[in-house]
Amino acid sequence: MIERVSFIFFILSFIGLVIILVKKAPLVANLPNRGIGSIKKDFFLLKDRIISYPFIKNFSWNKIFQIALSRVRVITLKVEKSIDKHLHSLRKKNKIDK
Repeated sequence: MIERVSFIFFILSFIGLVIILVKKAPLVANLPNRGIGSIKKDFFLLKDRIISYPFIKNFSWNKIFQIALSRVRVITLKVEKSIDKHLHSLRKKNKIDK
């Protein structure tokens, strides 16, 4: 039953994709052909516009890296503490059994 529902869902999704492709293909074909130079020009204009924002000018990858390392350190310490608790309880249990 679940396989049939999944298969029907797959078929309907595929049909939907084909319909979208058939409707949008002529529009994509009629788009003007832009050269690589204009794309690079647009990219650099966008890059300059983004860099002009003040909060991005002061952006530092070192700060992001420091925050990430601090979080990893805290997680490592938490895991180490839980492992220590488990080892302590196992040793205590083993000592009682002897």
